[in-house]
Amino acid sequence: MNRTELAQDHLHSTLKSAYCRALSLSQVDARVAFAPVKSSWARALFKNLEGKDMENFVYLLEPESAIFRAAELPDRNSIASIAGLIGSDLIQMIRFDDMHSLFVGEEALRVGLTAFTIFDGYPIPLAGQIALLGGDGSKPYRSPSITMTEAARRFECCRPVLDPVFVPMDRVANKGLIVAGALEGLQVRIDRRSPVLL
Repeated sequence: MNRTELAQDHLHSTLKSAYCRALSLSQVDARVAFAPVKSSWARALFKNLEGKDMENFVYLLEPESAIFRAAELPDRNSIASIAGLIGSDLIQMIRFDDMHSLFVGEEALRVGLTAFTIFDGYPIPLAGQIALLGGDGSKPYRSPSITMTEAARRFECCRPVLDPVFVPMDRVANKGLIVAGALEGLQVRIDRRSPVLL
């Protein structure tokens, strides 16, 4: 793939993401009007995207980066589509509220965890990517009927962080003084962040 094709591919992905985001915030007819574009491949892209409705979109939360975004669901009648989005073949469904459901990887909570998500009202942390869909978790899967801003309020993305601990100025050991400012150890804390809407 040459440089021009790479640039076009990147722009295609960016425009598609922006379109998904616009659809996720639209509460009227789930369609967005774009300004005219000169590029033929861009016109074809918009024409293709404009035919999609909200039933083809979900919200995805990535705990490592805390990014919360809209994503296209290729097939709303297949659990495999959701599995592909969250990167797990074994899926657990959790009720978000009376009108929405969360899908998470069943085996994502494992040894070596570098990030996790706290879901308000759920007793244990959730690991891996999280997909938010409308409905009770049964097919056909539907898009969320709430905005990402509303949904994001119930999530908190967490990751363990190591902070260096240095010897204070007045520390005295049994055998005399310890050099002030020397590294004494590492202290673990949990960094908590609200989702970042993309």
